[in-house]
Amino acid sequence: MKSTEKGLTVGELTTFIAILIIAGLAWSTFKSKDESKENSSSIKALANEYILTKTNLS
Repeated sequence: MKSTEKGLTVGELTTFIAILIIAGLAWSTFKSKDESKENSSSIKALANEYILTKTNLS
């Protein structure tokens, strides 16, 4: 039986919205992991600089 109405069905729209939500969650997860790596590397760099400064002053 062929429908004469144009457009998407409720199932197709639900699937599309679910894919968008999952993709958004995955994107934010990967992005936050990258940012935390950058933050931890900058903290390590600051700690190393502090240690070097202290040893040079002594």
